[in-house]
Amino acid sequence: MQERFITEKGIQVDTWMRAWMDIVSMEKAGIHAFNKKRCQKELRKNLGVFGLEDGKTPDESLKEEWNTFTKDYMKSCMESKMFRGFVFGIGKIKDEALAQKMLDEIVLVTRAIPEQLGLESLAAPLHEEMVQAFTEHVEDGDAFVKKSIFKL
Repeated sequence: MQERFITEKGIQVDTWMRAWMDIVSMEKAGIHAFNKKRCQKELRKNLGVFGLEDGKTPDESLKEEWNTFTKDYMKSCMESKMFRGFVFGIGKIKDEALAQKMLDEIVLVTRAIPEQLGLESLAAPLHEEMVQAFTEHVEDGDAFVKKSIFKL
């Protein structure tokens, strides 16, 4: 597991958020037969940043760190004009739509992409913890999980 916060060129960097965004970018760029092996390698590396390795069971302290990351991720989404906005950041989406959008991205990164690349069992502990954290920190979180576009 990589330490979550590091200093690069005098700037504090959240390595977990960087890995998260790398996974999101991978999906946006497209995963297909010609780049599947490279994407698997990249996903495995990014999941390793979160402390996920084959054959290792995450301990409670790591799960607590994932819970904290989930809260930080959701806070950054709520504060982001691009994440909250539509039509190039002009206008705002409702809080309910924002919550659903956050959950959908959590599921995309921790379940859908890993399934597409055959790494779902590696990402499963992170998925379970982040969805649980989402339901705990969002009002009516269970209702959002039930109506997610992804089958949970």
